[in-house]
Amino acid sequence: MDVNELANKILKAIGDDAQKRATLIGLLVSDVATKQDFAAILAELKKMMKTSNERFEAMNRMFEEQREDFHLSLRLSIEALNKSLTEKISAIGSRCGIMAERIIEQKVK
Repeated sequence: MDVNELANKILKAIGDDAQKRATLIGLLVSDVATKQDFAAILAELKKMMKTSNERFEAMNRMFEEQREDFHLSLRLSIEALNKSLTEKISAIGSRCGIMAERIIEQKVK
């Protein structure tokens, strides 16, 4: 039996009795969400979405700040390493220069 046949049988059984029709409608509608129910659900979803967006934006700002701090720290470390290497290379160059001068002095004498 399909839905239409079942509906026709129910309507025949109820007849013109308004009380029975109202009871049947009440039973059918009691499990169906109303327009107000959907509006409340939609409002709650919008509120949740707004809260989520605010949290994501806050996290994004936090990550941006951490990234900037990391880049600054990395740049300072590289500059310190560069300075140290430059000083060491200069010291080696000075020592080599002094040794070369001594060798030349010995050969010239």
